[in-house]
Amino acid sequence: MTEPTDDALEEFKVLRERLKAGARRVMEINRKHPHYVAAVIMAIGCEAVGRLLTALDGGSRAPHEIFVKDLVRPYKRLDDEMGQDLFDAIRNGIAHRFDTKPIELKDGRQIRVIVNWGEGRPHLGVRHDPLEIYVNLFQMQRDFEAMLDRYRDEVRRTSSPGRQLAEAWYREWRAVTYAKDSDLGWQRFLRKEGT
Repeated sequence: MTEPTDDALEEFKVLRERLKAGARRVMEINRKHPHYVAAVIMAIGCEAVGRLLTALDGGSRAPHEIFVKDLVRPYKRLDDEMGQDLFDAIRNGIAHRFDTKPIELKDGRQIRVIVNWGEGRPHLGVRHDPLEIYVNLFQMQRDFEAMLDRYRDEVRRTSSPGRQLAEAWYREWRAVTYAKDSDLGWQRFLRKEGT
């Protein structure tokens, strides 16, 4: 009889490898604009790591929590609310319109979020005219990979045979996209393809 595996560790290893490999492959592209793809992989990756850790420990994590804690807070330049705004500007901006969203202040000023592909501006540095914050993609990648390694080591350190994630993890990751009310188009498509 084989010993039961640690599902949490196996799931984390798969997630970590997908995220690291995806970000690295995109970062190898030597043209402008793949930087948005790498940035959104890292933002969404932080969200996915948080969800997996929540399924592991039963805690509760906001989508931005890992991003803020591990990629922003160590620099002591932005507070947690500012980090949450930065996460939203990157994650939701790029995911929904393939551009970062500006951060609008109460006085109406907007801070443009620049995902910096080069080494010119400091990570989380500010420019005042026009008002911009710089996210250095190479530094973000180093921090992202270090975060993935730290959590992998923690999940590995607490590993035990037969450990399972919370049922919500399995439900969420096995979720499906339901066809629209009339799935006749899919039915015709499948008949044409001979399945």
